Amino acid sequence: MSAICGIFHLKNGLVDPKDIKRCMVSMKHRAANGQSFQCKDSIALGFLQLNVTPFDGYEEQPFVSGDGSLSIVSESRLDNRKELYEALDIQEKHQKYMPDSVILLLAFHQWGEQCTEHLLGEFAFAIWDNSHKKLFCARDAMGLRCLYYYYGSDYFVFATEVKAVLSHPSVPKTFDKLKIAEYLLGIELKDIQKTYFDAICKLPAGTQLSVSKDHFFLDCFWFPDIKNKVRFETDKEYYGEYKKKLTSSIKHNLKTKHKIGLLFSGGFNSAILAFYALCKTQKKEEKLDLFASLLADDFVEPELELFELMAAFHEKFNKTHLNYYHENADDVIADINAQMWLHSGPLQPHYYIYNNLIELAEQCNVKVLLGGLDAMHKTSAYGDGYLSGMMRKGHLIKALKEVNKLCQSKNLSFWQLLKAEVLNPLMPDFVWNTQYRPAKKDKPLWQTHSMIAAKLGKKLNMNQVMRHTIDGYQYRTMSTLNKNNLKSTEKRLAGESVEELVLIASAKKITVVQPFLEQKFVEYCLSIPDKYHYLDGEDHHLQRQSFFKILPDKLLQTHETKESINLGYYQYVYHSVSKFIELLESLDEQDAVNVYVDLDKIKKSLEVIEKLDEVKFDEKFKQQIDIVMRGFHMACFISWMTKTNSTK
Repeated sequence: MSAICGIFHLKNGLVDPKDIKRCMVSMKHRAANGQSFQCKDSIALGFLQLNVTPFDGYEEQPFVSGDGSLSIVSESRLDNRKELYEALDIQEKHQKYMPDSVILLLAFHQWGEQCTEHLLGEFAFAIWDNSHKKLFCARDAMGLRCLYYYYGSDYFVFATEVKAVLSHPSVPKTFDKLKIAEYLLGIELKDIQKTYFDAICKLPAGTQLSVSKDHFFLDCFWFPDIKNKVRFETDKEYYGEYKKKLTSSIKHNLKTKHKIGLLFSGGFNSAILAFYALCKTQKKEEKLDLFASLLADDFVEPELELFELMAAFHEKFNKTHLNYYHENADDVIADINAQMWLHSGPLQPHYYIYNNLIELAEQCNVKVLLGGLDAMHKTSAYGDGYLSGMMRKGHLIKALKEVNKLCQSKNLSFWQLLKAEVLNPLMPDFVWNTQYRPAKKDKPLWQTHSMIAAKLGKKLNMNQVMRHTIDGYQYRTMSTLNKNNLKSTEKRLAGESVEELVLIASAKKITVVQPFLEQKFVEYCLSIPDKYHYLDGEDHHLQRQSFFKILPDKLLQTHETKESINLGYYQYVYHSVSKFIELLESLDEQDAVNVYVDLDKIKKSLEVIEKLDEVKFDEKFKQQIDIVMRGFHMACFISWMTKTNSTK
């Protein structure tokens, strides 16, 4: 993907060209097809080009309108160009050669700041209005293109990546302590604008902003609506419309002349993407490259299952080629410092899987990579309180049947699911408080469940923060359940895992596309009655029925009961304890790390894990591994950023 950046001097001073160049240098890996900038008076705009769609080749950014009043930098792929041609009266002779940036500028000229309501696709752009000395920025509804910004007394700085904003000398480099603490607790922030730096914010999905000398305004132009339900007469109509919307989304994402690949997990989402990629885009003589992560020899059963599925898929279509790598224990902690330059936050625990898959794709000369990362959770509105909600409405028998079928498909106990998904959310306040209030002699909850440094945890009053994030606490009434469904749907759009995958791919000049996150498709999924998402204990009921007789029979019969990636991940951490301890010893010498992370607690936990005779994949062990890895990755992040950016 391309990248954009810009600097606006809020007091009408002159912008130093060196500052915009510094921003661009930090993202130079995105400039495969060139870069340019414009620096005039109080505004500077920069563009780094990576061509993907046929229209990208005609981009010349920053683009300035004929009268010089408007300038734009954009990173975009517009999916409703035909509608915009008509609405903006763009002549047919210009349509074939008109890049997205010009269409965006014409839309702004016609509709002003309401232009975002007319746009479909992926975009992050900034438009400078020279007549009014105002900057307008926007990010697409699904948040698939990123935009970060700093708003200070003298400067407004924005960019596609956090480190580009950090490169400006006026931007403070101090960490956001609460964001770090919440990461170490493994909870989601209520404020989705926060980053790991106090002074830098993320423009939320479906949001726009305008800023001038004495004006700053944020406005949400799209928000997920879970109340607007589609009503068809038959099940067949629901399945048919689902397939139609998804097919359209895949078509939009495959607007490219480059070689296409696919991240193949062996599940429904990746199989659906593979089917349409094969049928719609590939030449007859060319096979579609699939990229999969396989477990080490210790885990033969899940590995064989993926190979069997792959064989069935290949037999049906005969146009696929599987590229895979066996996960290695060394990969879990290898080259962390080599990866940190690309990120501006702690690495996700599974980042090494993404990294190895992207390297495989690069070796195969793939430039566009289809992904379905966590797609099912992003297109469902029933939320974490679905089963308890059924109980509140009086559907007792129906809820118990769903719990029974779900525990069979997920290989969990009936009581576990009933307690977590139904009973806990229904628990009255006084019972809840009694059950989860720690005794005076006990340690605070945050000390038990995280690696937060003791002084920091007390200063931030983390025990109070954690009390409100215990599983089920916020879902105990129908009003909070409905509010949570909206918030969880919003957070499940393009999350940090998707952003990390995009960052890793951009370093290899590869663009990752996510058809399951196309706006119209997501809107349809959110409008479907709950039962079509989650019926008879099958997470993928909708996909099974929509693609019946299209996908291989073996895939349709498969229930995803194994934690293939997690099994390998936990095993590798278990076998690499000594390496983790060695790395922690080097980090322990840095005072900045110890301010945030309790490294001694990580070492003690690792020593306990090392003494185990074998790995038992129970919830307690998995939770312990997760806590250790969060602490480790955060320590590495703080160490790296402190050394390279003089952060505090």
